[in-house]
Amino acid sequence: MDICRKLAFPNYPRLNDEIVTEAGRVIVLLRRNLLQRYISGVISQQLRYWIGTRSEFIARLDDIQLRAFRHSVCKAGTYKAREDQQRRLKLVESSSTEHIAIYYEDLFDESITFAQQQKLLNEILDFLSFRPFSDQELDTDVAFYLDRDKNKWSTSEVYERIPKIRDLHSELASDEFGYLFK
Repeated sequence: MDICRKLAFPNYPRLNDEIVTEAGRVIVLLRRNLLQRYISGVISQQLRYWIGTRSEFIARLDDIQLRAFRHSVCKAGTYKAREDQQRRLKLVESSSTEHIAIYYEDLFDESITFAQQQKLLNEILDFLSFRPFSDQELDTDVAFYLDRDKNKWSTSEVYERIPKIRDLHSELASDEFGYLFK
């Protein structure tokens, strides 16, 4: 059985590369909206909180004042996120590692239906050689985790808590890197 690993060594990219290329199977999680990815990561760093429900996240967020973001740092971070993502995908594609690439937005975007989420989740399980979830399991055991209202942290409401975020958005938002507000 293959072991799923998150790339947990941001300061050691060579180690991450070795883990990826030596794994039996790899799921490459990508983002289309790199601006949201970067801003969400910085918010998590400021909160020192990375995993939990939306309500748990908001409770922590209520206890602090988010710091303003320097535009040049955000721009550089978003470009780096894109380069890292492209490099990682290219590395996996050039190796003999069996892989699939999945976009976060294909699972959690507002336009994705529960049926589409279920289908993609079962495709992931099939790739990992696990049995698919039954409809009943999806409805009772998995639906909570796919529910954006319960689990999506970064929303317009959250972004509005960042001082001068609208200025940053005006400068950095694009079709290429994504948007915080539509």
